[in-house]
Amino acid sequence: AGAGATQSALPAAPASACFDRELALSRYHYPDPTNIAVNWQDVYLLSLRDGIAERALRLTQGANNRAPYDNILQDWSPDGQRLLFVSSRGAGPNRSLYAMDPQDADYDGEGDNLLYLGQDAAELGGVHWPAGELLFFEKGDGNSDIFHAKIDPAATKVTDARQVTRDGRYALQPRLSGDGKWLLYTAENALGAAWPR
Repeated sequence: AGAGATQSALPAAPASACFDRELALSRYHYPDPTNIAVNWQDVYLLSLRDGIAERALRLTQGANNRAPYDNILQDWSPDGQRLLFVSSRGAGPNRSLYAMDPQDADYDGEGDNLLYLGQDAAELGGVHWPAGELLFFEKGDGNSDIFHAKIDPAATKVTDARQVTRDGRYALQPRLSGDGKWLLYTAENALGAAWPR
């Protein structure tokens, strides 16, 4: 640029723009407020504008069921169109993997197009779908390990599940690094306490 010329800077985005989004979270419900040991969790979609919650849409009804159950550990599909979560609905204590659309067009209090994806286990959780067809989750009975599997883009089926960790201790909360080279997770140390690895 010649003498005296100035460069025009792009206008800064307002900080509030970072907080206009939708969050999927689990909320505790206590049937008896005097006994917090008895509780159930359900999945909600929280809509934020300028960092302030505008709407909370309930997507599961486990706490209201005659035989209550948990709905937890939700994670978005890479395109943001589907929501994966772990649920103990149905007979028995096992938790299974489900997918749904994060909306309630028929006003039944549940997310739409609910689909059972299998992968039953006594301690299934920590779902993470970073990109493409690659899915991570924790699974086990007693101790849990990290598994990876293939999931189709529409989140209608999970196949080819393979075990990744074999520590003999709890391995939890898998997350893939941004460059796809490292798997991060939390594991018990020798004293039985959970420490990140």
